[in-house]
Amino acid sequence: MRDALDRLRGGGGGGGGRGGASGRFRGRPGGAFRGAGALAGEDFLERFHTLFPNPAALVLELRDSLGLTDEQAEAIAAVRDSLKAGTDSLAAELRSEIEQLGTNRDPRAFVALIRPTTQIARANVVRSVSALRRILTAEQWALLPVGLRNAGGQRRPPRRRGGERP
Repeated sequence: MRDALDRLRGGGGGGGGRGGASGRFRGRPGGAFRGAGALAGEDFLERFHTLFPNPAALVLELRDSLGLTDEQAEAIAAVRDSLKAGTDSLAAELRSEIEQLGTNRDPRAFVALIRPTTQIARANVVRSVSALRRILTAEQWALLPVGLRNAGGQRRPPRRRGGERP
């Protein structure tokens, strides 16, 4: 469970503030594609997956602590595999398009190129979190780290004066 939570936080534990999730679910696309080695096959794919982690894979790592049934685990594995296939496909397409820009690429053209793909990838993560919500019981959902639950684009309601929630 600790490894799954550390991965959710983005590595070496801590660093996520109140929600417990750092750049893995709040990351900005630009940083993952910088550097000379950014387009090297597996490295690029790994960087893309870092930007858009697979919430279903993280839930499966918490299987015992969540008390998942075999049926739930199978359904979550299907969500995981579907999201991974989609993310791999998007990353491969994006890598090919970035390579076509060459090494002296215009930053505006680069952003214009990656924006639609990152929006699709983010929407895929949101859909997978929604699917997870339907698969898990309310009690299991409540046991997930806040960063994972909020990865689906759901925001916590604003605090009112005195720290009370509406």
